[in-house]
Amino acid sequence: YLLGGRDRGTRIAMAFMHGGRNASMALMIAGQVFSDRPQVLTMITVTVVLMLVVLMPLSLYIGRSVGSESAA
Repeated sequence: YLLGGRDRGTRIAMAFMHGGRNASMALMIAGQVFSDRPQVLTMITVTVVLMLVVLMPLSLYIGRSVGSESAA
């Protein structure tokens, strides 16, 4: 979010996309490095699900607030 520049839309898009990308990269790396420890993959999966639980309502809220600003 902080590296998105001055445009609010760009900052928000970067924050959401980097969050999702980091989750997939974490699963890939953990699967290769910690293949003998399944609890690591389980913890990353739980974290990703919790992140989605937070990000989905947040994206709806931001989408509505941006939509109402552009309609005004």
